[in-house]
Amino acid sequence: MAQQQLRFAQRQALIAQQATQLAQQQARLAQQRAEQEAQRAQQEALRAEVESQRAEGEAQRAQKLAQRLRELGIDPDNLG
Repeated sequence: MAQQQLRFAQRQALIAQQATQLAQQQARLAQQRAEQEAQRAQQEALRAEVESQRAEGEAQRAQKLAQRLRELGIDPDNLG
């Protein structure tokens, strides 16, 4: 009887240990997912910044072209 109780207690301890290990693994996975999501957010922010800079550059080029056309006596607003 005492030996059965000992084995039962050992099994219970093993189950508790495995549950703890599983919880730790789940926590690590959740942390990894959070880090991956943060990296994706940073990449998206960088992509948006690059796109914004590209659009700003295009707008500046368009303004310079419009100014040059005005210097040549052409109204860029009446083209097309």
